[in-house]
Amino acid sequence: MPVLVSASTNWSDVETLSEAGEDAAYPAVAMSADGTTQTIIWYRYDGANTLVQVTTSVDSGATWSDVETLSEAGQDAEYPAVAMSDDGTTQTITWERYDGANERVQATVGDFSSVPTSPVAVGGNGEVLVSWSAPVDDGGRTVTGYTVSSSPGTGTCVTASTSCAVTGLTNGTEYSFTVVATNTTGDSDPSVAVSRPYRRFSASMRSALTAPWRSLTLPPT
Repeated sequence: MPVLVSASTNWSDVETLSEAGEDAAYPAVAMSADGTTQTIIWYRYDGANTLVQVTTSVDSGATWSDVETLSEAGQDAEYPAVAMSDDGTTQTITWERYDGANERVQATVGDFSSVPTSPVAVGGNGEVLVSWSAPVDDGGRTVTGYTVSSSPGTGTCVTASTSCAVTGLTNGTEYSFTVVATNTTGDSDPSVAVSRPYRRFSASMRSALTAPWRSLTLPPT
């Protein structure tokens, strides 16, 4: 029987995930309950062996992480499978790999990284420089970037280092800032919030800081 697709279905543009040059096969997909986090796995021939590869999206498939090879080179790895928790924070990938003598089952677990620590905010004119320490645990996947968000407002900055400046802020407003770490699994929870008040000199403060000129009368000689 023919397969019928509803005319109301809207499909995204086709995107090629595996690299060109060699065959890729046996794709499998897992996603969180809300569809936001998605992981696709497959195995791909590299010219010598078949290797298990993976990519993850944390924005419902709009963008995908760089492809990562999970299995070791040297022997064939095949038949990958993936499972994901409902909230998308933990996923397990398994495959079968020949070790030169036997077929062995291998597995890896991917978690989000733990939160960035010790955030510090230093105010400037219309901006705040936020710095922090890297997460203690990267979830088994290298942290690829950080996003700092301000509240109130929608000010953000994105960086691969452990500091960046949030600009476009309003002097005289108190803001709080949180930092989120990102790895190939997705985003961590936000760090603890750090606050930085903005203060402007009032007229009375400026007056207090300004030394008035005084006339000086010299005594007669």
